[in-house]
Amino acid sequence: ISLMMNRLCIQYGTPLGSYCGKEYYSFPSLEALNQARVESKLRDLGFGYRAKYVTGAAKYILTNHSKLWLESLRDVDYNDAWSLLQEIPGVGPKVADCVCLMALGKAEAVPIDTHMWRLAVKQYGLKVNGNSLSMKNYREIGGMFRSRFGEYAGWAQAFPSIDCSDLLMMERYSPLELRQDMGDDDDNDEEIGDLYPSLMELSMGHSPSPDGSRE
Repeated sequence: ISLMMNRLCIQYGTPLGSYCGKEYYSFPSLEALNQARVESKLRDLGFGYRAKYVTGAAKYILTNHSKLWLESLRDVDYNDAWSLLQEIPGVGPKVADCVCLMALGKAEAVPIDTHMWRLAVKQYGLKVNGNSLSMKNYREIGGMFRSRFGEYAGWAQAFPSIDCSDLLMMERYSPLELRQDMGDDDDNDEEIGDLYPSLMELSMGHSPSPDGSRE
């Protein structure tokens, strides 16, 4: 994600200056991302299927709202902001929660993926119906974290839900094995990429022995 963001800013942002020999660029304007041929250029830059959603989001906001609309969502209720964000092409419940939590100051927003679903079931005993992350299950899982951690559930869930024994066990797997275990969907690729390098840090420097115990 960081690599794509850097490429996006370099290609469509404006120069901000240099520091220690490195050039920095602003985040592109909506107008810059709504130009012709942006989608094809983003595909060349490695955005893949995401390219059409970047340009689609820019076009949607410029067509239906003011340029300050996204910022104005900081002042509306979390549930309203979460629902409104999902009107943007390509934005689903998890992305909407990520935006609410990390950009709009709504600390009660809890992004839910399959990994968090499994943690909710295993560590907190939550019972959900079915074997898919339906909208009903998504709401129930997020509601469970909010009822447990309150107005800061979005940040709290990232820490007390982590079980060090799970992290130690997972360090024995390669990223490919983790991908196979978590399922073969695209959403998990980025999660595994972000999770795998930081496992040792999160487990406070302990490494697993072959039998899974701490050394």
